[in-house]
Amino acid sequence: MSAKEKKAKKEKAPKAKKEKGIKTKVCPACQAEIPKKAKVCPNCNEKQKSGKKPILLLIPLLLVLLLVLCGCYLFTRWAGTGLSGRLVISAGQRRLKVLERLPVGKDQALLVIQLANRHFLLGSSPSGLSLLAELTEEEAALWTSPPPSGGGQQGPDFRQWLGKLREKK
Repeated sequence: MSAKEKKAKKEKAPKAKKEKGIKTKVCPACQAEIPKKAKVCPNCNEKQKSGKKPILLLIPLLLVLLLVLCGCYLFTRWAGTGLSGRLVISAGQRRLKVLERLPVGKDQALLVIQLANRHFLLGSSPSGLSLLAELTEEEAALWTSPPPSGGGQQGPDFRQWLGKLREKK
């Protein structure tokens, strides 16, 4: 078909009419009147374009995604405070205390721990904790006694104490 014939065909194409309350539209392929809700033209079997825009189809998806994210946020808030709030022991009720921590290398430290009335020297490393020694009552008294108020030494010197512990072995 030439351009003139196409133009003439478009001019002769019937416009969509409203007859007897039936809404119609014009098929873009064959220019025939078809019902407005038809998905396929009954004359040429050509699929009709949907009136919905692709952007509008994303709105329900975005709403569902927003609901899922809000649900995850609320669950983590509840799980973080609600569950742990009931399981955590307050500071006054704890029986285990770290009296001092001395880093000795990358990811390694020495710890003086008080558990009830007993005191321990622990070694901490990436592979775990190691019990190095259980402190005697005299050694434990150095860690549990309050520091002197004078300008003197404020508690046991960790290095000196560690040196004494090595001499005992």
